[in-house]
Amino acid sequence: MLPGGGDELQGIKKGIIELADAIVINKADGDSEAIARLTRQHYAGALSLLSHEAHWAPEVMTCSALHGKDVDAVWEMISRFREASGAAGELAARRSKQNLAWMYQLIDDMLRINIKKHESVQSVLPEIERDVQTATLTPLAGAQQIIMLSQSKP
Repeated sequence: MLPGGGDELQGIKKGIIELADAIVINKADGDSEAIARLTRQHYAGALSLLSHEAHWAPEVMTCSALHGKDVDAVWEMISRFREASGAAGELAARRSKQNLAWMYQLIDDMLRINIKKHESVQSVLPEIERDVQTATLTPLAGAQQIIMLSQSKP
């Protein structure tokens, strides 16, 4: 995170904070050091309102990567998180969920690539795309046409 992130990002920040295992405010040096400390307090306060997993309470730290200030402390915190998460089985559980998500993403990507390579689809795809863009064909109808064409022999 950067010190003094704007209020216009509150919704995005709220979602990120709910997922965060740690927050590190970088550039805590020079003129930004005081605002970085204040930003750390704000994030720590926000995190204290959220429920956390039993094995780890997210930490908020400041550092200056440019000057190497507190970077070692950040790495120590990451090591503690990794150790606690590993011991609780959380790292393995996360990896398992990630593997499934990656598999389904790869299926989506591979199907899309194979469909676009299909000769029958290639010949009509520009027309279907245009019809969907101009609302003369619904997205569902366009998708159904493409799927049906991709199942036919080239």
